Amino acid sequence: MTKTYLITGASEGIGLETARLAVASGAAVLMVARDAAKLQAAAAVRSSLDQSPPS
Repeated sequence: MTKTYLITGASEGIGLETARLAVASGAAVLMVARDAAKLQAAAAVRSSLDQSPPS
């Protein structure tokens, strides 16, 4: 069963790193932040992780 995480403050810092680790573990991740531009950049990073082959 796939775990789903809602991560607040996901545009930078601990929130962004937590999102990266969750995606790397195979979880579904919902990212929330106050700064839309930073969140969009962080989501692009997350999407690139989604497309990486599993290790």
